[in-house]
Amino acid sequence: MRELKLSDFGLETLACACDRKGWGVSAAQKWVRAGLLAVVVVGTGRSAKHLVAITDADAFAPPPRGRPRGRPVGSKKKSDAPKPTKTSTSRKSGKKNAKA
Repeated sequence: MRELKLSDFGLETLACACDRKGWGVSAAQKWVRAGLLAVVVVGTGRSAKHLVAITDADAFAPPPRGRPRGRPVGSKKKSDAPKPTKTSTSRKSGKKNAKA
């Protein structure tokens, strides 16, 4: 029986695509779970292989990393927020100062 190469079908494993593109495997797995990168799963369980089309891996632009810069649209600055008003509640104890 002849062994066929994945590259003959335009496919490579997710790990190979990550090595070739310089991505982290765990980051690529998150992109797959988020639906940003399409894969074909061959097998089941721990022995399953995730195959990605070479053209898809080449065309994929990873999302930006880290927290987005700036404030979200519609958010207020701290200076725009209403300032709390002081309430004049005095604490009086029920006991009077008694001098002996």
